[in-house]
Amino acid sequence: MKKDKATTDRLSGSDSARGAKAARALDPRSLDTLFASVGQKLREGHSAAAEKILVETIAGFNHTPDNFANLKRLLAFTLETTGRYKESLEAVRPFEDEAELAKLSTETQVRVTTQLAIAYNNLTDQPKAVTLLKETLKKAEENDLRHLNGNIDIALARVYRKLSEYPISRDFAQRALDHFRENANWLGMAEAYREIANTYHQEGNSEKSIENFELGIKIIGSNSAPFMLGKLYTDMSGAYWFLRRPYRTASPVWKSRSSF
Repeated sequence: MKKDKATTDRLSGSDSARGAKAARALDPRSLDTLFASVGQKLREGHSAAAEKILVETIAGFNHTPDNFANLKRLLAFTLETTGRYKESLEAVRPFEDEAELAKLSTETQVRVTTQLAIAYNNLTDQPKAVTLLKETLKKAEENDLRHLNGNIDIALARVYRKLSEYPISRDFAQRALDHFRENANWLGMAEAYREIANTYHQEGNSEKSIENFELGIKIIGSNSAPFMLGKLYTDMSGAYWFLRRPYRTASPVWKSRSSF
């Protein structure tokens, strides 16, 4: 809890810290390197290290509105990976304000509101998450940002799975898979297969579930993504357990603890 409070305190003071150090700025190349480093740490499951980099960067430098929003968005995702859903929402909640959102480029608006919707979904506000995601999807389509559709569709898949609307969830996950495949996004494809697999599992079709978990694992291949592999194997172990259980009910519903 001490760590959570410290992080919250540092985040709440980030704007004043940025003002006090306005002379310091990250050049685009350094920022790209930082994003790549954080992404790698998250793929490897080093969320604490990723969080430390992001919090220190947010507080220690002056940022353009877009860069600041993207740093907060990535921080929200990082906090999500550790199950700190309230803090994750607080990181991006300021961008719910239309005046704050208007300061950002359209692409950054789409990215941030997608993460905002995910945060609401994690806190069981599915109606708000669906509304945000559908508005965001429309904005992406109207502004030729098709390359972002996969992230929006996979977020919608997660929302509808939480609502136990498994066929709808699977449709969105399949759409996300198609978008990720178009953009050669192997990590996104693995996440889409995991989402499809979980819908089958929660419907009681463990055989089909395992087939899709294995496709997700195969897509990762020799790429370094132990965190995603861990989620896939954990969820798949639940499907195997249910498949081999001697006495199964006709319509089982089982939810993996790692599915968020």
